[in-house]
Amino acid sequence: MLKKITFHQVRQASISYLAAVVVTYVTASIFQSLSVLATLEMAGADIALGKWLYTIWHDLWGLSSGGYVSYGQAVMVGFVIAMPTAALINKLLSVPRGILYTLAGATAMATILYIIKLNFYDVTLFPGTRGWSGLGLQMLAGAFGGAVFAFLSKQRS
Repeated sequence: MLKKITFHQVRQASISYLAAVVVTYVTASIFQSLSVLATLEMAGADIALGKWLYTIWHDLWGLSSGGYVSYGQAVMVGFVIAMPTAALINKLLSVPRGILYTLAGATAMATILYIIKLNFYDVTLFPGTRGWSGLGLQMLAGAFGGAVFAFLSKQRS
């Protein structure tokens, strides 16, 4: 028998989802910007603090809707698949929610980046996501978002 879903549960899940996407996107965007700027400095560029801050702000805005692929929209799609999948796994297995949603967020980010790269002839569109450190930071951003979802979506008595 199916359990009745209340408006409160839908609202709570929606708010949790949106918060998780925002946390993930903002963190991933900042990590991407910092990775690019750090690489440029290692190559010998001298970048002033103001330029670092401008670049972070510019990427927060620009990666959300610009170019061929919107990173913000990709995160939204990835999380709309990952979080319900984690919820289903939670129903079937006795895995702690916090761990499950954290792993789902990290996996979503790795999958998003793999699919984007696969669809663009093996080109990494977001330079700060290159290499193991870049991928790891993006997965960490997804893990943060997944943890936020787990915390906010927990049913309170």
